[in-house]
Amino acid sequence: MRFPTIRIEGSILSADILDKLEQAEPAGQRPTDFGLPATVKVKDEIVRAWTDLQDLWRVYKRQMDNVPADKSGVTETRRYWIVPLLGLLGYNAELVREAPRLDDKTYPISHADTSRGNLPIHVMGFHDSLDSKRETGGPRLSPHALVQEYLNLTEHLYGLVTNGLRLRLLRDSSRLVRLSFVEFDLERMFEEDHFADFAVLYRLLHATRLPKAEGEGPASLIEQYHQDALESGSRIREGLSAAVKNCLLLFGNGFVQHPDNEELRAQLASGHLTAKQYHHALLRLVYRLLFLLVTEERDLLFPLAANPAHREVYRNYYSLTRLRQLCEKDYLLQDDRFSDLWQGLCNTFRLFESEQQGRALSIAPLAGELFGSRALSFATPTPVALTTCQLPNKVLLECLRSLTVFYHAQSRQLIRVNYGALDVEEFGSVYEGLLEFDAVVMQLSTGWQYRLEEGTGRSASGSHYTPEALVQPLIRHSLEHVITDKLTQAKAAVLAQAGITPSAGLPSTQERAHSEAIRAAQATALLSIRVCDVACGSGHMLLSAARRLAVELARVRTQEDQPSPAALRQAQREVIGQCIYGVDYNPLAVELCKVALWLEAHNPGEPLNFLDHHIRCGNAIVGLARAEDLDRGIATEAFKTLPGDEKTTAAAFRKRNKQERDIPNQATLFHEAVDAELGTLGQDFEQLRQMPDHTPAEVEAKRKAYRKLAKGPARYRLQQLADLQVAPFFIPKTPATKDHVLTDAAYRRHLTGKHAIQDIAATYATTTAVEKRFFHWFLEFPDVMEANGGFDCIIGNPPFLGGQRLSGTYGEDFLNWVKAAYAPAGSVDLVTYFFRRIFHLLRPSGFMNLISTNTIAQGGAREGGLDVILAGGGRINFAVRSMKWPGLAAVEVALVGIQKHPFFKMPFELDGKAVSQIDSYLDGSDGGNKKPNPLLQNTNKSFQGSIVLGSGFVLTPEEAKALIESEPRNVEIIQPYLNGEDLNNRPDQSPSRWVINFKNWPLRRYSKKEWDDLDSSVRKRIEERVIEGSNEAIAPPGYDLEVAADFPDVLKIIEERVKPDREKQNDLGGKKFWWNYLRPRGELYNKVRSLDKTIAVALTSKTLAFVFEPSDIVFSHATGVIATDSSADFAIIQSVFHEMWTRQYASSMKGDLRYTPSDCYQTFPFPQGCSQNNLLVIESAGSVYHEYRSQLMLNLNLGLTRAYNLLHTPNLKHEDIAKAAKIPLADSNRLEDLQQQILRLRELHKQMDEAVAAAYGWDDLALEHGFHEMDYLPENDRVRYTISPAARREVLRRLLQLNHEIHAREVAEQEALATANKKPKVRKPRTSAPKLEL
Repeated sequence: MRFPTIRIEGSILSADILDKLEQAEPAGQRPTDFGLPATVKVKDEIVRAWTDLQDLWRVYKRQMDNVPADKSGVTETRRYWIVPLLGLLGYNAELVREAPRLDDKTYPISHADTSRGNLPIHVMGFHDSLDSKRETGGPRLSPHALVQEYLNLTEHLYGLVTNGLRLRLLRDSSRLVRLSFVEFDLERMFEEDHFADFAVLYRLLHATRLPKAEGEGPASLIEQYHQDALESGSRIREGLSAAVKNCLLLFGNGFVQHPDNEELRAQLASGHLTAKQYHHALLRLVYRLLFLLVTEERDLLFPLAANPAHREVYRNYYSLTRLRQLCEKDYLLQDDRFSDLWQGLCNTFRLFESEQQGRALSIAPLAGELFGSRALSFATPTPVALTTCQLPNKVLLECLRSLTVFYHAQSRQLIRVNYGALDVEEFGSVYEGLLEFDAVVMQLSTGWQYRLEEGTGRSASGSHYTPEALVQPLIRHSLEHVITDKLTQAKAAVLAQAGITPSAGLPSTQERAHSEAIRAAQATALLSIRVCDVACGSGHMLLSAARRLAVELARVRTQEDQPSPAALRQAQREVIGQCIYGVDYNPLAVELCKVALWLEAHNPGEPLNFLDHHIRCGNAIVGLARAEDLDRGIATEAFKTLPGDEKTTAAAFRKRNKQERDIPNQATLFHEAVDAELGTLGQDFEQLRQMPDHTPAEVEAKRKAYRKLAKGPARYRLQQLADLQVAPFFIPKTPATKDHVLTDAAYRRHLTGKHAIQDIAATYATTTAVEKRFFHWFLEFPDVMEANGGFDCIIGNPPFLGGQRLSGTYGEDFLNWVKAAYAPAGSVDLVTYFFRRIFHLLRPSGFMNLISTNTIAQGGAREGGLDVILAGGGRINFAVRSMKWPGLAAVEVALVGIQKHPFFKMPFELDGKAVSQIDSYLDGSDGGNKKPNPLLQNTNKSFQGSIVLGSGFVLTPEEAKALIESEPRNVEIIQPYLNGEDLNNRPDQSPSRWVINFKNWPLRRYSKKEWDDLDSSVRKRIEERVIEGSNEAIAPPGYDLEVAADFPDVLKIIEERVKPDREKQNDLGGKKFWWNYLRPRGELYNKVRSLDKTIAVALTSKTLAFVFEPSDIVFSHATGVIATDSSADFAIIQSVFHEMWTRQYASSMKGDLRYTPSDCYQTFPFPQGCSQNNLLVIESAGSVYHEYRSQLMLNLNLGLTRAYNLLHTPNLKHEDIAKAAKIPLADSNRLEDLQQQILRLRELHKQMDEAVAAAYGWDDLALEHGFHEMDYLPENDRVRYTISPAARREVLRRLLQLNHEIHAREVAEQEALATANKKPKVRKPRTSAPKLEL
């Protein structure tokens, strides 16, 4: 910054705004704005004030010389210096006679400007520190903390605090992430005659800039300057990802295309340097620039006491600030002849590499992974580094321009980005954006090119940057509890050792005597907290957790509620170095997370702290959590036959492994063999964690110690064992790979050994582990898992990805692993497995608080996730059942906080309200077993439609018509195609498109020669599979049924439109049978074939509406089908009874209901043994309702969703109908008629519900139909025409009871049948050592 006596902390203002103030550019710089006559020049007034203040400064200095060292000098400061100074700036500073009280605390602020609503002005003596309270006497807080806390508690937005030597403008920090102020070094300003700095002070701090009254801060000029600073920062928040992408492209092509960089191109051409490695180095270069941009603007490169001349030299010749000024000169962007600016920037980088390089300018090295001498180098046969390459000035300046300036949206003025106001967590936008791209470097006929191609990283990972509005509740309901408990226990331990009973109120005299010991113990306790984010991304949540911990640590050490920035920075560095842990699957995210933490932890004069041992890359849910997991052995599920496996080999492995695991008395000496090693490893990593890293030498020593531990023999053998257990899930089972995996018996022999495993299977396990990024928590963080028993707190936003997309995204092997490792969870949303893994990582009494899809409390996700966690000793103490994501991601989320094996009772909070408990349904009501059971009587009646997987199958009506006209036989394979959108939105619910359907046929027939060339065993297997109806790609030559090749013109369409995308799929079945649907659902079509019509429902919709549809169409995966043509069945499932059941047990997506047949229909208890008369009544009610609703939708020309919106509209008016149906409001007769029809449909629905209630025999049940608010619906859309909440609770209670009764009866019937048919079993002797040849 050009103003040596001005310091900006936080995001209160930008350096750019100070430059503009010097030029009198911003608003409010006219004479009248200062209360001066229009004829008076502001510059003249500034000169006059400067002259007067120079005289006052000389008088004040003489007074200071007469003040004894043990006096504060407060009287002299106020009388001779500050009050006159403030008067020249337009303030009316009056002494406050009675200190204000807030929340039972006194705030002895010395002065207030009564003309400006009692603006707080606190003046202390020159012997007082602004950041420390007096050792004896005086206020309870430091001067800065006193004013800051007062601002936070009142409507005052700004205040002033000074000790005569320094003057600070403070802003309410409760509305900002960090402390925020501007400081003017008055002593240096007047001693060294910095008139330009005083001119900025005058234009910024003149009383007319400040609020006129308490509560009027937003209207003040100073707040306008603040908002301008935030706006200049917001551009980079909104567009940082795009700016970084543009920089990467400019740098990437600038280096690779420069004629002097021949060696770089040679290494790329040879393959010694990959596009990925090149891309990574470019990213690291951009990260360096971002780091320097932020630290320069925050003035964090030099310690406060640094030589001003050194600062000036750096700023004028080395800084990015200088380059930023150059990039705004358009003429320099046209010249690409020179590369001197890049070489100059490389010289700047060298200043931070080592102590020798920066010593001349008193610059302490940053070094480490980001600024080390080899950070931008490549490990190629011929050494190459970006710093030894050439880069045109034009490219470098264009990059900096992209990163640092933007055009104002309204004025179109060029504005410099305020990196001082950039919250480090905004780096998350870089992470989220870069996930979308993969780097490509190629040589074209026109030369070399670097480009970023759109990839699938973001959608595959299910990752999104987490808004702060979601982060804070997670911390408040987890980390806050841990902090409170640690502080309480530490204090209690000190007092107990001293034999003192803690007092209930204020500290006793005895307690105060031990205050130093208590503070030390509490500081140690806070630094013992272990916090983790298992999908950390760019580190946003870790930053928030680190800030919260650092604030508490600084408070404990300073005993101030508002610690100084210096105290906070020191605490932040320690917390990040000792308490914060993170894991992410994406290596780019891991590096960006470290950059964000380095920025937050940076202390001027210290290097970047060592974080490699705490921020790791890996798949958090693939691997072992704890050392005892090693004793589980090899799971038989690892040998399940998957696409790519040879069936016989996999079956042999499976049989052998099962027999080995069935051998009794397999207790191993595992614990004796490895417990000592693990204990030592945990202690060694704990010592590593506590190693200092305040100098480059200490950082390097810590790095070497970590590498030595990571590669030590004990850890290596344990790593081999862990990899051997997990690898069989991911290694194909074929004759060629039969030696690459171990079964349980061989594994257990290694488990009891003490030496490294010399085995080919271990080699392949290690290779697989690297490829799949296995993450064994007890080995990566032994200081946590072994020495601490687990994490104290885990927060996060784990990725969301629907169960059906898992195999396609991550592969069948991954899905097989998570289903086995996290049983009984089946194929559920990815976040469920994270819940299970995280709970296992917690120490007793530890907390987890996560963001999840709101499906976590529904269906299989609940059963395999929260149910298991609660059964394992977890307790849900906080939850928000459903809320809209605050950002751009269109998703409804839930927040769930859980404590493991709680030592003390915590309050429960559900949706912001206190409740007595929270169950796995995220329900706060008391009750017993709420889990329904699948009912045999509902088996094979409900289905999901076909999963086509390929938009190329779908045809427009015109395409279908043309294909059938060209070849009439094509009508056999081209059918109407009904999807959920048709059901929800079309007035007649008819299919809008057609679809090609090869009905799981083979692709073609073998030719005779091909068939004869096959082995006889292969021919036999194919014939058997064809006879039994199994899926076979190519049929025998004599196959007389249809194959896809019999319809060549249609097959050609599929080959062109579908096959290319299928070949990119991880699902091997989808690849192999590319002409067929991924899930054809033959069982569905076989069931409805004999029916003229069947019931369909959109699986995802706002409403739950069932419709009769023709049975000879193709139902899409977005539809559910109930195989019945009964109007009585329709009435029951369309009734409020089935709707309430569905809303209780179904999942949801983006706030819509997601109907899953297995959870909603198979468990639903239909009326049992109802009379013929009841059946006739509900048959009639269902038929009438369906027909009336169908006609009403045609009359309205609306689909089911919009029609039901009208049905659920309270006080329905003509205007509501006119708007929805697009009918002129003047057509009142038609609108009146439609209004009456809608009211009639409500009445029919009520009658149908009552008929169904009678069928259940529940005539005593008061349904109380009307408009009621349903708390399970999204917050902004909760009113429905339905039964009352009380009736809903009773309906659910009775239905659940009926479900349990039916299930118990069915189980008893099945057991009786099994007993009747049971045959005596002849036991065969078991061999102790099964032998199986593979």
